[in-house]
Amino acid sequence: MRSSDYLWIVVPIIRCISDSGVDDILYEFGERFRGRLAMVCTKIDDGMKSDAFKARYPDSAKRLDRIEKCMKEAQAKGNKADEEMFTNYRLKFMVQTRNQKIAKEIYEKRSEHFKRGQNGPVFFVSNEHYAWLKGYRESSTEQNLIQPDAATTGIPLLRRYTLSIPAQEMWSICMAHIQHTIIAFMMSLTIWAARTSADRGEELESIKEKSAKASRMRCRLSYLLILAQGIDRSVAIYVEAVKNDALRSLAITMRNNLDDAAQRGYEYLQNIVRGWYWNTIKAVIKRRGNFESRTHGLIEWNEKFKQPTILPLSTEWDRLFSKEREHMATTEKKIKDDLDALHCNLEGTFTVPC
Repeated sequence: MRSSDYLWIVVPIIRCISDSGVDDILYEFGERFRGRLAMVCTKIDDGMKSDAFKARYPDSAKRLDRIEKCMKEAQAKGNKADEEMFTNYRLKFMVQTRNQKIAKEIYEKRSEHFKRGQNGPVFFVSNEHYAWLKGYRESSTEQNLIQPDAATTGIPLLRRYTLSIPAQEMWSICMAHIQHTIIAFMMSLTIWAARTSADRGEELESIKEKSAKASRMRCRLSYLLILAQGIDRSVAIYVEAVKNDALRSLAITMRNNLDDAAQRGYEYLQNIVRGWYWNTIKAVIKRRGNFESRTHGLIEWNEKFKQPTILPLSTEWDRLFSKEREHMATTEKKIKDDLDALHCNLEGTFTVPC
């Protein structure tokens, strides 16, 4: 105990609240292992009888009754698959409900030692059922026993918590080793590369020259990539600016003149079209507003109805084209500046290694 870093108290779930031995351990070692305590409640499926469960947890009795009703209906129909599913679900419900109730009681009565966290520190496990899931079952054990899933056994959660204890220290050790090894390797490599008079020095010089050329080529490629990204951004900014100007100049203008256009169209229909024969109106509508009538001549409703919006839009179109040319000039200047910068950078890579 003196050399231990963590203390786990393992006790059957039916005695985890009332066992005086747990209180004795906490009284003697609780302060010493504060923050490094865990309680593991075992045999979580023991004593899972329906009547006893309902008597102890009456607030969950109605839901258990509904589960048992579905289980009995499946049994009456002879549906083995549904019967097995609801039987397992009943056990899972009772186990999880009791685990939650007992965990709440532990955290309340022993709050000075245990605090609720993401991984405990109170765990509920069924090692026997987990062993069955892995294929270990005693030959004398009945083969038709109820089988909860792996998560219900609690072992995966306890395993994750166990592995998290040494994980940070192991990570720190690995990182320290990697940093030390890399630094030592880079220093050794620098010393070796600087020895031009060493054995096979000409080959070493050739390797260094090729490495410098490759480095310059990587620099050129990186400059080209930066240029391409800059052009993409400039074009995207140009498109967004033109789109916003079009929205403000055209869409808003059309919306503002919509009532006037609708009023003029209404007056035209009331004052002129109302006196036409119904078959003429039908023919115009059928041909989407354009019709050659013997009585009224060429009828073009679309042209007539859009007249009120032409003048305001024509003015805004001129303004939009002017703004678009300004945006285009700004974009061209930005791309030209990027190309000039690329030219200077490429000239430098031919003479000075990056």
